[in-house]
Amino acid sequence: MRDVRDQARGLRLVATTRAQAGQYDEAEAIIGGLIDAEKKEALRDLATVLMRANHLEKAGEIAQTIRDRGVQAVVLRDLTVALATAGRDSEAEAVASAIPVDWRREQARHNLAMTLAQAGRFEEAEAAARAIEDQQVRALALSDLGASLAQAGSGRAELAFNDAWELARTLRDPVRRAEALRHLASGQAPAGEPRARQAFAEAEESARDLPDESLRSEALRDLAASLVQAGYCGDALCVVGVPGPDGFVQVLALWAPAFERLGQGLSVTVLRAAIDVAGWAHSGWRTILELLSTPEAATGE
Repeated sequence: MRDVRDQARGLRLVATTRAQAGQYDEAEAIIGGLIDAEKKEALRDLATVLMRANHLEKAGEIAQTIRDRGVQAVVLRDLTVALATAGRDSEAEAVASAIPVDWRREQARHNLAMTLAQAGRFEEAEAAARAIEDQQVRALALSDLGASLAQAGSGRAELAFNDAWELARTLRDPVRRAEALRHLASGQAPAGEPRARQAFAEAEESARDLPDESLRSEALRDLAASLVQAGYCGDALCVVGVPGPDGFVQVLALWAPAFERLGQGLSVTVLRAAIDVAGWAHSGWRTILELLSTPEAATGE
């Protein structure tokens, strides 16, 4: 049985290679002989290649042949964005509405709204965002829309942010409420929205209300990372706490990309200072500190 699966994986790779070379019919023929476990993934690969080559009708045809609802939903979600990017809005909306998995369908509608906003088509983006049925996803989409409007200097940004906030606050599930509020604050902060800190604070309150310890820890870690990315490093440290010298360094290392967005080389500076302190407790950190003190580490080269 293992030989059959290995052979199927090999044929899937051949099919994908043929598709990337523009040999779509040959790729489809190979895929037709695969076992189901590999066929659905191979069809997804083929549809992705077709979308990248702007063969959107053919990608849609391939999507309809995928029997696995979850895989089909992913392909149709991506096709929604491809159609919207090509300016084919009505087709994109139709594809999104046809997605068989509820949360993937709402995700596709969110992606559609953001694609329209990124193209500067804010009226269409707002209509798409407000048409989303799921309350949390609609809040996320309106938060993203507000950020795009603010970046474009539009006065409608505040309205989008306010509506997203109202939706987020009324979510009963504390996990979804914390996520929606964190997303809102993350969109407000770069836009200079003075209430971003309040949204972060409400997100923290929701996260700390989670009864499950693992969910609570994960929500607080995500919140802290968003705070760092927004430039609120002190607040982030208060949220995550100080999990001992080793844990503290590990947390800062995870935040390195956010530090770099704040300033080139900042992540090395922060880590060097933290590791210097951690070295007081554990001598093993001193070797790492020496590596971070080299010119290459300082310049990021």
